[in-house]
Amino acid sequence: MNRSTVHYQSVKTDVPALRARINEIAATRVRYDYPRIHVLLRREGWIINRKRVYRIYREEGLAMRLKTPKRRKSAVVRTERSIATAVNQTWSVDFMADNLADGRKIRLLTIVDNFSRERLALDVASGFKGGDVVQALTRVTTALSSSQKRSINGRIGTKCSSTSHAPESRQTMRLSNR
Repeated sequence: MNRSTVHYQSVKTDVPALRARINEIAATRVRYDYPRIHVLLRREGWIINRKRVYRIYREEGLAMRLKTPKRRKSAVVRTERSIATAVNQTWSVDFMADNLADGRKIRLLTIVDNFSRERLALDVASGFKGGDVVQALTRVTTALSSSQKRSINGRIGTKCSSTSHAPESRQTMRLSNR
């Protein structure tokens, strides 16, 4: 028999309960890397090698980022963005910047409907404050005047949800970092 036809057969046994427990620990303790998960498993009574925990950790796609975020926030399990199925259900807010020929800077605030790709607002100014953004959103929601709940996704990591469209919706608009 030729040596090149003989292949090594792996003898490792995969324990689904161990794989599920590693996933469960990684989901509850987001900032735990595989060595810390290994310590927790040993405390729970699992007889397991650190290299095996690392292999399963990588196979499950649980590898942490090596670089810390600039804002020094811990990694959080993020929810999926909702896919728009109708007009005015989900909007995107974006800021753009440019320089004029004389060197002055201008900023643009764009609000786009994700379903129809229609531009709902395009505001130009030398700079925008939070009140200006709320005022633009209030102006657009008042013009559309529908009472459905909508989600507004911003590129800078801010998400707004609102059901009220009156001018006093500044108080009812909920801003959260996600």
